[in-house]
Amino acid sequence: MGSGTGRDTQSQRLDKWLWFARLFKTRAEAAEVCASRHLRLDGRVVDKPHAAVRMGSVISFPKAGKVVVVKVEGIADHRGPFNAARHLYVDLSPQPWRTVEAVPAPALEVAAYPG
Repeated sequence: MGSGTGRDTQSQRLDKWLWFARLFKTRAEAAEVCASRHLRLDGRVVDKPHAAVRMGSVISFPKAGKVVVVKVEGIADHRGPFNAARHLYVDLSPQPWRTVEAVPAPALEVAAYPG
């Protein structure tokens, strides 16, 4: 957001920020997630796409079967390329649980049953 517009340059609409950060393909998709009550902003459930995002805010939401957690590191005034958008946040998402490879149990010797 440019200077002299009379707008708060320290915050931005949540749906717009999610789209600018390229966490969603469309702004409509971002707005839908905001309205779904499945997104949290600083630990609070969000139900409005116009919630204000500020530097340092932590956003969490489900996406593709995983929980995405990001910390806002910047506010943009337009949607740029991925490399620029990647600098708007730090990914704090929990790492998926590592699967432990099954170790085959040693074969038990079965005594022949006299029969």
